[in-house]
Formats: sequence, C-alpha cells, structure tokens
Amino acid sequence: MKLVTWNMQGASHSTENKWNAGIMNFFGNGADICCLQECGAVPASARLINPNFAGVANLHYYTWGTNRTNKHILFYQSDPNGNRCNLAVVSTSPPMGGDVVWPVIAPVWRPALGFQIDANHFIFCQHAISPNGPDAAGLLAAINNAVGAPGNYWVAGGDYNREPPALMTPFTICPPIIIPIR
Repeated sequence: MKLVTWNMQGASHSTENKWNAGIMNFFGNGADICCLQECGAVPASARLINPNFAGVANLHYYTWGTNRTNKHILFYQSDPNGNRCNLAVVSTSPPMGGDVVWPVIAPVWRPALGFQIDANHFIFCQHAISPNGPDAAGLLAAINNAVGAPGNYWVAGGDYNREPPALMTPFTICPPIIIPIR
C-alpha cells in the first residue's frame, strides 16, 4: 500500500482544480491512499453517498471521478467556521468503516479521521496544532485506544507540526514495519 499525506494549505483557490491536479496526480503515480489536511471542501464533482458514514455524525462518504478512475473520500468538516482545516482520506478502495477520534488529553482542538481498509487495517489522517504539535501524542493515543487491539494495524499520516524524534510514544514505530494488505 502506498500512502501519501498532503497539507493542502486550506485549498482555498479553485478547490476542484487543486484536487484534480494534485490528488489525481498522486494516484496516477501509484498512490493507494491520500491523507489530506487543510483540504477545504470536497470537489463539487464528488457525489455524496452517506452523510453519516459508519453511524458517525457528519462523517461524509463520497465517490469522485469516473467509473475508470473512481475514488472514495471520507471527509470530516473539522473547521465549520472557516472551512479551511478540514480532513479527508481519499482511496482507490471503498472504506469498510470510518471513525472520528479526539485527543485523549489536552489540548483538544481537532480530531483524527479514520478510514478502515479491511477487518484489521486502519489509516488515520491527523493535523496537529501549531506550533510544535502539542496535541499529537493525544491524537495518537486516541487512535490506539480506538483500534489498537491485538491483530489490528494502523498508520497515522498527517501534519504533526513537529519533527519525528520529538514524538516518541509507546506505539511509535520508526521506521514503520511493512505489513502487506491482502
């Protein structure tokens, strides 16, 4: 599985073009999943499938593209006031499940967005606050609490707003272990 993470810096100008030029380019180069931070709104061409996916309020599931290039989007509007710091996970495969988890300790500003690939594999997109990502450890702990059962595997892609050595937790594996997904 090839994962890309991208802070789109608000995606305020021509969201449709930024998604088409940027995100579709990642998939054209072999990406399977893209974790997006500050993604603005979903492209106008996306089709809403479920506004409360997996029973989570306001977790939107969209499809986007043509039958040949169809992508699946889980989108969470974590910034309803400015519509800037929203989160999305875009995949070539439909989600089996989804979740929104909040940091287990303060500060609590933004959630992490979860995309379940299959019974035991999860991708989370997170965007720690600036400066220095003081909520990053709380976000990772929340993710581990949600899906960290034995036999489950998860990855949290995103903008941590800090250097990797500054964020070591009991479940941080660096470099990551490669687990093939069937």
